[in-house]
Amino acid sequence: MRKIFVLCIVFICIARINISAQDLLKEPDLIQQIQDIRSSVFYVKPNDSKSFRLDDLHKIKKPFRVTMELTSNPAWYIIPALSYLIDNQNQSTVEIFNGYFANSVALYLLNKEVGLDSLLKKWENEPVSDNPENEMHRKIGKMMDTVEINNRMADEIAKLQLAQLPDGSWPWFKEMKSNRYITQLICTGIGRLFDMHIYDNYSDKLNDMGVKAFKYCDNAMTHDYNALVASKVNIDENHLTSDIITYLYARTFWNVPIDFPCEKALYYWQEQAWNNYQNRTLAEKAMLVSAFYRQGEDSVYIKIFRSIDKQAIHDDDKGVYWKENSGDEAEKIQAQSLLIEAYNIMRYPTPEYHTTEGIKKWLMAQRISDHWTTDLATTDAVFALNQNNYIAFMTDKIPAIRIGSVQFDSSAGKRAGYLFHSWNGNELKPEMENININNTTDYPAWCDINILYKQKGQNVTTNVKGLKVTKQVYYLSGKPYKISHWKRWSRSQKLAANRALQISIIVKADKEMDHVHINDLGELNCAPAPSKEQTTGLLKTDDGLDYELVVKNNTVDLYIEHLDTKKHTLYSTFYVNKPVNFQDIGLKTEVLY
Repeated sequence: MRKIFVLCIVFICIARINISAQDLLKEPDLIQQIQDIRSSVFYVKPNDSKSFRLDDLHKIKKPFRVTMELTSNPAWYIIPALSYLIDNQNQSTVEIFNGYFANSVALYLLNKEVGLDSLLKKWENEPVSDNPENEMHRKIGKMMDTVEINNRMADEIAKLQLAQLPDGSWPWFKEMKSNRYITQLICTGIGRLFDMHIYDNYSDKLNDMGVKAFKYCDNAMTHDYNALVASKVNIDENHLTSDIITYLYARTFWNVPIDFPCEKALYYWQEQAWNNYQNRTLAEKAMLVSAFYRQGEDSVYIKIFRSIDKQAIHDDDKGVYWKENSGDEAEKIQAQSLLIEAYNIMRYPTPEYHTTEGIKKWLMAQRISDHWTTDLATTDAVFALNQNNYIAFMTDKIPAIRIGSVQFDSSAGKRAGYLFHSWNGNELKPEMENININNTTDYPAWCDINILYKQKGQNVTTNVKGLKVTKQVYYLSGKPYKISHWKRWSRSQKLAANRALQISIIVKADKEMDHVHINDLGELNCAPAPSKEQTTGLLKTDDGLDYELVVKNNTVDLYIEHLDTKKHTLYSTFYVNKPVNFQDIGLKTEVLY
């Protein structure tokens, strides 16, 4: 079943939303301004020179900042992504694990890359300033501090241990029930760390949790088989499911003995995968290539791989991609990341290396500032880019770049092999849309340019396929706590300070859905009603629907594990900070899993 994260603002481009409530309160009577980012990635082959045109620079009105990253090693882009994963935790078990995953990879890179630790310490100690380069350096330097990393990992391991249920499974959020999908995601992540030979002080605890979790996963897989047999259907027909494919992929990272009662079911599902892979998604086919490779089923994984490879489209500008990769952005990124893993398996003969670089090129083009579309997509991309990365982070070799008529001084990037620079809006010139990169290194050059601009916020409710979410705002017009005094707010009304607001979010799905996330961006000039969920989250029930409610600053997140087809109304309460025109920022939407 599809895992949906619901939002309700539509943008004309893939954009990272970055809203500061404090900044908005400075201009309470202005129309809400939302910061968007337009990203462009440029690629130059080894020992080659190429010119590009940054058309977005003149298409976007009044950009207030442009940033540039330049490197000959795309693995450098892992580091900002790790910072994103560490910062972007919502206290679900999978997000806690993603934070642990990011910290573990960060510690691994610091130990592996000679000179990286000293460079990042230097970044961390740069003076505080308004310069975005300094602030980026200081943020990443602090995030990569080994003491900070170990403290975060200890906290995350403790949370994962506490959240794991007696049967070995994990819930989506603490206090929820066992969740097979989430448990298999975490088992996959642990297996990937071990596959990259990343071990740390907490690996034994992680391994113990994983072994316990696979008892649950094995039993769930066996239950599927037994239910199939009990239903008296023809078991020789195609009964392969996404849950089973994810299970087979995750399990092959682990050398965990399987209990005798589960063996027959495992063999059945393996045979189902051998015979019925043709109509599965591209991501699932890539999973099966990796799974059967690790099992030593050479004839099977090679057959699946060749069926994938012959459908690849090679494009000089876009890289390597597949027409059948037609899901949403997060699904496409997951598929391409899994394909990098599959092509690394098939890296000999040499031509497969060039295909892998083309897949990376496509993957890098989907990056939005410091991350990919979702946390899950970002974790997949980090794993893919870190595989078989033999290029040193620290190097004196860095491509030369000319922006407009000015030859950019890239000497600051020497020794690091990575260069970051930014320009404020008043420093931008029309000629800067012309870019030339002269790559004299033996590795591809990657240049990522982000244009930051503001656009008017729009309170637009949209439909994700099969799902409708609307929002209504009520204010308390009389004495508190009298339901009869709640009145519907209209945009023409001014609200007095300390006025109570009730936010009603109405959810209606045409079909049952799992893992629905509704993010209310909040109400301008308002503060949430003080409650437990502000810091810890709260499992609530409204209108017969269980969900996790998390309130931070002036935003509300609602996490619905299973949504039926009934109409549900979910509530949260705010108070007006000051007597000004109330502004509803609205909801936002994207796919979570």
